[in-house]
Amino acid sequence: MAQVGSLAYPVSMSLDVSVPCEKCGDAIRFGQVTCPGCRSPVSRDLRRALEERLEASSSDFRSMRNRVREVGILLLVLGLLTLVLGGFVFFSYPESIDPNELLYERVGLAFNCVVGCSMLVASRLVDTHPQKTIIIVFAGWVLIQVLVVLVFPLALFTGLVEKFVTLLVLGRGFVSARAAQGYRLQLAREAIEG
Repeated sequence: MAQVGSLAYPVSMSLDVSVPCEKCGDAIRFGQVTCPGCRSPVSRDLRRALEERLEASSSDFRSMRNRVREVGILLLVLGLLTLVLGGFVFFSYPESIDPNELLYERVGLAFNCVVGCSMLVASRLVDTHPQKTIIIVFAGWVLIQVLVVLVFPLALFTGLVEKFVTLLVLGRGFVSARAAQGYRLQLAREAIEG
């Protein structure tokens, strides 16, 4: 077994995943930043094609990537819900409310807009930078939960199922993103050694 971070993988994955160089046709594998034949830089499109080929040839890797995609879907749904519900709450208040309450509501709307838009951006970034994005989203989510509980202590006990599902999906996504990265690193090591 080879150790990649805290994850163990078989010494050889017996996968030869490569894509042909756009210029010379030589095989490009994981971990290579230039073509071994013509030394041209590996383009983003070739890296994406390499990733797609790995996903097509390994059910384990495909499963890991699907869990990361679940995080992206969760972030998209949560972001949209935050924007819609925040707007609904703001615009459902009568026009004749106290100006101090209106300021409080505007701050709440701005906060919901920032949180919702951040989740929408994160739903796009999770595919290209899964580990970093999930860590940032998790930290932001925990911070928001703490702030909400400080303002409304009873909020700790509301939405427990949603909180559990959010934590579960983020946790699974992080573990899968980390395992997928380890998988890529192992393939890169094999390409260098082989």
